[in-house]
Amino acid sequence: MPEPMKETIRPTTINAGAHGTLRGVELIHEDGHVKARRFCQVPFARPPVGPLRWRRPEALPDDYDWSGVEGDKFGNLMAQPIYQVTNANGEKASLIDVPGSEYSEDALTANIWTPAGVPPPGGWPVLVFYHGGWLQIGSPNMTEKNDATELVDEALRCVVVAPAYRLSLFGFLAGKEIQEENADGTAGNFGFWDQRLALEWAAKNAHIFGGNGDNITIAGLSAGSYSVEVQLAYELVSGGAPLIKRAMMWSNAIPSQPKTVEASQEAFDGVLEACGIPLDLDGKEKMARLRAVPTKELQDKIMTLKLHTFRAVSDNSFISDRMHSSIADGSFARAFKDRGMSVIIGEVPNEELLYSVINPPTSVADLRTQLCNYYRAEQVDKLITAFEVPADADAGALQKVFGEIVAHGQVYIPSRVLVQALLDARVPAERILRYRIAWNTAVARSTAPFPHTLTHADCQPLWWYLRRFGYTPTEVEVNYQWLAPVQSFVNGEQASAAAEWYLGPAPPDGTKLREVRDAKIAIVDDDRWERCMRLAKAIEV
Repeated sequence: MPEPMKETIRPTTINAGAHGTLRGVELIHEDGHVKARRFCQVPFARPPVGPLRWRRPEALPDDYDWSGVEGDKFGNLMAQPIYQVTNANGEKASLIDVPGSEYSEDALTANIWTPAGVPPPGGWPVLVFYHGGWLQIGSPNMTEKNDATELVDEALRCVVVAPAYRLSLFGFLAGKEIQEENADGTAGNFGFWDQRLALEWAAKNAHIFGGNGDNITIAGLSAGSYSVEVQLAYELVSGGAPLIKRAMMWSNAIPSQPKTVEASQEAFDGVLEACGIPLDLDGKEKMARLRAVPTKELQDKIMTLKLHTFRAVSDNSFISDRMHSSIADGSFARAFKDRGMSVIIGEVPNEELLYSVINPPTSVADLRTQLCNYYRAEQVDKLITAFEVPADADAGALQKVFGEIVAHGQVYIPSRVLVQALLDARVPAERILRYRIAWNTAVARSTAPFPHTLTHADCQPLWWYLRRFGYTPTEVEVNYQWLAPVQSFVNGEQASAAAEWYLGPAPPDGTKLREVRDAKIAIVDDDRWERCMRLAKAIEV
């Protein structure tokens, strides 16, 4: 991104109650007003290192002292592999670049933005945001592309809490050896457990930042959006304590039931082999040796593995083995309705383009292998059949169909299946706010990997209101109009939010969505609906 508007950073310290004091910064506009306050790397869990690697996160004491926290600057990135993308000009770039930050397993912290000024009675609404990155990479809003400063200053008055969570094999390695260590059956999903603990922490500590811990919206982009639905299912299907009031799902949803522990074993064994750990050792010794492997060594091995993408597992601990069937049978949606929940859910027009260039297949056999990084084998076979992949497809055709399959499997199909399930359960249409972002600002287009279209994650400038990079007056107005209903949404004023969102009464059948295109906002027909619903039946397992 280009250089943002100049701002002054001024140190600040707040009284954090039983936590002592907390350092942060005030971000001051060039006209002198305080835009926001930011508090970085606030810890919410014990470091998941040594014997706590591949264990459920442990909460810190309620009186854990924050006085030594360097809240005035961003901290480390969670340990993760390096993902590179080749842009439209053939240039390669890392998807995650945070200058000055190092990779570490000791980074279970949250970054927090608060509006300036006195909170309203009861406190500001709280937005807990889970970052994206395939569950493999990412940062808790540590880049210019998702800075919340302008958002909380002008467009969405709320407390933004962006927690880190464990990623890739550090957060989602799964196997019977892990399950054998845990009486509750936990076999993986440590990143989801981190997200949940961060949510509980936010509910308990929001008041310190002027927020209302009883009014929490969870949101996420890409894998963060997938995580949002997983967190909803934890409450609605698995019986987790009711902390979530509503959700925003940006470009992802749950496409199928995650792999079983048994199906995840091949990837676990692949890690053992890469680390030189014999497969015939007992489970306790395997885990001891894995925990002894240095962080950097594990990081460097990830992208050399055949199965290099570590995702959710059905272990009946965090993820019930009926999580996905609960959407089909209506029990998820009925619980959603009974709780009075609402959702904002949608996409961009060309999700498939970015997906096509991340780990693209080199052969039809490799296509199947790459898809098995995402889905169960039986669903992969149905996807390949449904998308009519020719046996003699060349590299270009394979890359294109790979992007189309993953975009449909991760975004287009499951989001519509969820919308239909909610409508079938008679969730009021005003509680289902659908969208498509088909426009971006000139500066965002100029710095996008593929400037001629909007692909996966290109929606961020509008959601984070990045006017600091030099929007035109028209762009500021359009972006502000796009976000205006979201303020009513996070406030819990659902009728107002829906009327603003749909520019009138909410469409009753769910097949229309709010779209921004050519700097204009309109309600349009969903031209993907029928094909996606047909494909949903074709790939069902």
